[in-house]
Amino acid sequence: MRQPIDHTYRGSVALRFLGLIIAATIPALLLFPADLRPAILRVALAAGLAIAFLHLVGRLIGAARDGAASDFEQALVPPTAPVRVDSTLTQLRDEIRYSRTSRRYFDKVLWPRLLALASRRGIAPEDLPKPAGWPRHRGPSLKSMSDLVDRLETRK
Repeated sequence: MRQPIDHTYRGSVALRFLGLIIAATIPALLLFPADLRPAILRVALAAGLAIAFLHLVGRLIGAARDGAASDFEQALVPPTAPVRVDSTLTQLRDEIRYSRTSRRYFDKVLWPRLLALASRRGIAPEDLPKPAGWPRHRGPSLKSMSDLVDRLETRK
């Protein structure tokens, strides 16, 4: 289904210009002599109509650019299936992200899991060096965690 076009920015700019014209017209009507007031009103009205016309033309051009297919034509196009990501992958990504920002999270959550994985792969915990953390209680870098995972993958 086609997404609706967001015209809020263009509309707010047009309304601001119209407000500016009105805000400038009212003091001008009060300050200038009576014989100039019809000309001031005509200029303000022409400027307001020009802004409204340009806004309308911009919306029409935007609709034509987007294809502007009818709902009946869009119903003929089969919908695309959303991409599903495995929840395990997103959980692992989040664990690595949290481990980089918090040394405590790395020590309490990810490091025991890596040690359990190493023991299942036949690697002694002493053979697996614990990566050093960054200053200010930050976890290990991506490079050191990548080296750790490579070491777990190569040992069988």
